[in-house]
Amino acid sequence: MLRISSILVALFLVIQLGHAASQPKLNGVVIVNEPFIIEDRGAPKGFKGFCMDLIDKIMQKTNHAYDVHLVGDGKYGREEGGKLTGMLGEVKDKKADFALADITVTDWRKAHVDFTEPFIEDELAVLIRKSDAGDMKNIEDLVRHNEGKKKEVLIGFLVRENSRTDEILRNTKEPMGKKIFDWIEANKETSRVKTYEDGKKEVKNNGKRALLMDKTAAKFIAGKDCDMVVLRDTKNLRPVQYAIALQKDRPAEGGETLLRKFNKAIDELKKDGTIQQLKDKYWENKCK
Repeated sequence: MLRISSILVALFLVIQLGHAASQPKLNGVVIVNEPFIIEDRGAPKGFKGFCMDLIDKIMQKTNHAYDVHLVGDGKYGREEGGKLTGMLGEVKDKKADFALADITVTDWRKAHVDFTEPFIEDELAVLIRKSDAGDMKNIEDLVRHNEGKKKEVLIGFLVRENSRTDEILRNTKEPMGKKIFDWIEANKETSRVKTYEDGKKEVKNNGKRALLMDKTAAKFIAGKDCDMVVLRDTKNLRPVQYAIALQKDRPAEGGETLLRKFNKAIDELKKDGTIQQLKDKYWENKCK
């Protein structure tokens, strides 16, 4: 009886290993942005972070081997000269099977790649120095603070140039959003920064600045730097979803598409609390 049980276990393992081996090895493209993707030469695939832990869990469920590489042009993906750049461009051109990072889902991007179910849902926020924030709790409080104030006590808004936030504020009809954009345009020589890192330094070193960014990213910074706080958006100016990008309409493998496999895995990881555990791990607040 024991011998039969041993044979059955061995047979099960052979089948499982064969199934894993039959899955094609996937090639992913990433971009460095803490805590989602962190470059680390000592890590198994050269990177660590929330998204690397997440993709490990997904691949365990889908039985795929995988590797990742850093995006060549350092961009997430936008149209330039009639061509899609960045990670999304690599996925569209089939140079990568998937793109992994804090990639925002938009209708325009959906025309070029497929997106999984979101693994994080986010919103707009402001990163501001604690000494500047005072009793402010949200972005609306900041807008009210600035109304009618002299230039020397104004807290200026910063936005990353050519960002989705900049685009949404440009087109918004919401009164608070319009006030923010009007201020940005009136001070465009100083209100737009090239990178979020540049914006963070402006807030930290110069004060009287408020950097518009996703709440998830802002909370990560404020959780490590106790001089910073986060003001949230009560008007829902920019709801955000982060997802993994896949090749559009990729054919099914073994009767099931890669999109369906990834979605099933993400759904399971949400339901069993794994994604929340990863968020707690990487968004530890050291300033409580």
